[in-house]
Formats: sequence, C-alpha cells, structure tokens
Amino acid sequence: MLRFPHRPTAIAAPALALLLAGCAPPPELDATISPELAGAAYPDFAPVEQLLGPTREPPGQAAAATEAELLARRAQLQARAERLRGAAIGATPARPGGNRSSGR
Repeated sequence: MLRFPHRPTAIAAPALALLLAGCAPPPELDATISPELAGAAYPDFAPVEQLLGPTREPPGQAAAATEAELLARRAQLQARAERLRGAAIGATPARPGGNRSSGR
C-alpha cells in the first residue's frame, strides 16, 4: 500500500507554483514580427513531389538493392555466428608461467 506524506507543503508548494505560473502575462509574440513580414503575402501552395524533388531510384530497384544488401549481411552474420560457436566466450588466454598469484 502506498503512503503519501501528510505534510501540507508536499501539496501546497506545487499548487502554488502552478498558480503563480498561470498569473504571468503571455509574451508579446506580435512584437517579434517585422512590419515588412507582417504585410507580406502568404506563400503559394506547392505539390509535395515538387518540394521533395526527384527520387534517386525507382522504388522497385531500391527495394531489390536493399533486399540484396540485407541478404548479404545476414549471410555474413550467420558465418560469424558459426565461427564464434566453437570459441569460448569470455575466456582469457593462458599466461606464460602459469596462473600463480603474486602472494600479496
């Protein structure tokens, strides 16, 4: 069962902070716009294709190239996993002279 502190400041302090923040006057955003910009016309709408520009490759060719890259990457990772299956993970190489402690 959760217990909440019964101190009045635990509730009153955040409530007071919210009330004081709500009393602040809003910033004057209209004063940041220059008169030339305020009187300027709105820009014309343009098609998205025109804004984005031409694509580099047709979608079919890009998908085939991506699939080929992913298949090659999968083959590399599978070959690496096969090599690592025989290795002991976390094994440290044996030191010359054995594994004697320094006696400290």
